[in-house]
Amino acid sequence: MTEGQDIFSPVELPCGRKLQNRMVKVALYEHSAALLGGPPNDVHFGMYSRWGAGGWGMVITGNMQVSNQHLGLGRDVTLPKTLDEVSLRPYRKLASCMHGDDPQSRPLAIVQLCHTGRQSGNIIGGRPANVPPLAPSAVPLELKPRNAGSKAPLMSVITSKLMFTPPRAMTIQEIDNAVDEFVKGAQMAARAGFDGVQIHAAHGYLVAQFMSQRSNIRTDEYGKDRLLFLRRIVTAIRAPGVVPKDFALGIKMNAADYVDTSSGPVANEDRALEHFRTIATWGLLDFIEVSGGDYDSPDFMAETKVSRRQAVFEGFSSRAMQYLTIDKIQRRPLILLTGGLRTPELLKSALAKNHTDLLGLGRTAVVRPDLPKRLAENPDVWPEPIFPLFDAPAHKLPLRFFLEDKLALLASVLWDLIPPSYRPAAPGLVGAGAETARHDIMLQALARNAEKLCYPGSDFAAMVRFWLYTAPGGSKSRVGLWITVLALILCAIALFKM
Repeated sequence: MTEGQDIFSPVELPCGRKLQNRMVKVALYEHSAALLGGPPNDVHFGMYSRWGAGGWGMVITGNMQVSNQHLGLGRDVTLPKTLDEVSLRPYRKLASCMHGDDPQSRPLAIVQLCHTGRQSGNIIGGRPANVPPLAPSAVPLELKPRNAGSKAPLMSVITSKLMFTPPRAMTIQEIDNAVDEFVKGAQMAARAGFDGVQIHAAHGYLVAQFMSQRSNIRTDEYGKDRLLFLRRIVTAIRAPGVVPKDFALGIKMNAADYVDTSSGPVANEDRALEHFRTIATWGLLDFIEVSGGDYDSPDFMAETKVSRRQAVFEGFSSRAMQYLTIDKIQRRPLILLTGGLRTPELLKSALAKNHTDLLGLGRTAVVRPDLPKRLAENPDVWPEPIFPLFDAPAHKLPLRFFLEDKLALLASVLWDLIPPSYRPAAPGLVGAGAETARHDIMLQALARNAEKLCYPGSDFAAMVRFWLYTAPGGSKSRVGLWITVLALILCAIALFKM
């Protein structure tokens, strides 16, 4: 079997579910639900129908919040309050869209379950401003500027203080409740027709907070064993009668969560691998996603200057598979590698060098939703994006999108008038960056099957468009739009008074 064929070779998870090939559309931040959370809607159905028909081996949703009081940026999909048939309808429809219409190329449909913990903002996180988020310990969130070593401007510091309240340490009962919320998410997924769930244990969210020595300073059993919270979740989902025996269960880990500036890259890598090996030996998981770096060269350990995060990712990724072989784990989880797989050569290399079992693609899947199908037709040619990214739209847009485009253009012009030294630099919070905003706009175009993508050129204009999003249908969407507009006006007033 050649390297090119390996990409399209089927593979079986330990639970018995099979993937038709090694290519996985991984989770993306979607920002597409109603304000303060809600079920999947037409935007989700539109985008996942494209991926469901794209020939992927597995498709993973964006993070679905298990707690409606701990949202990310306010427009996350949340679990239904009850698991009755009426409440499950939109989730069933999402599962159907992910599976596609062709039984011969049906991908596995996986729900990513998440709890943001201390990374849940005030108000848009689903709580009043005076109610703190829950976390393992009362350790405040440290928001840093994107450029390492630079000092965050005053406006950014003020914005961060207003957005995030220091968390409150969880009681044992609250930890039990959080475990139950993840179990409920798995039960919802099973009843709605999904093939499995992925626990989000990365990006500094609640599970990762329990795993971190910086955010978990508890003195009880959850501090002594920082993997206990995750193990309780996994064990509870695997308990008899909770979900079917062939229900897939995975987790997502991120190299960036193990980067500590006070430690060297080897110490950081060893800490990540220690967690990885322990989790793998539980024999309860079907796959572990490893992300957080850039697989930009077939030679992982090339002698080039790389960031701490990249160094940890490289060593972690290459050694993880070796440990699974050495430890001779009977129920070995598959490794899903995500990060920088941008060419057919890199896809083939990652498999050929035994660095991974599965190939994860995120933002690439937005501009190339049918990538697996197109690569199957010509394995050596990386297809062009479906969107000429900076072209003006050739089709007629709804009035709402037309107005958004004009407002974004105006915002871009006004932003460019501000001297660069006076512009506030946004903190490096996952999900809030301009690059994420741009890809979120691509998701909207993907959902409405646009022929061309209309999105603004400047970062600020992209952020405006991001925050002006309203979910389809109903008065709740219009109320959400006006709340967003009001927030933008208040931010603008504060900005120009600085």
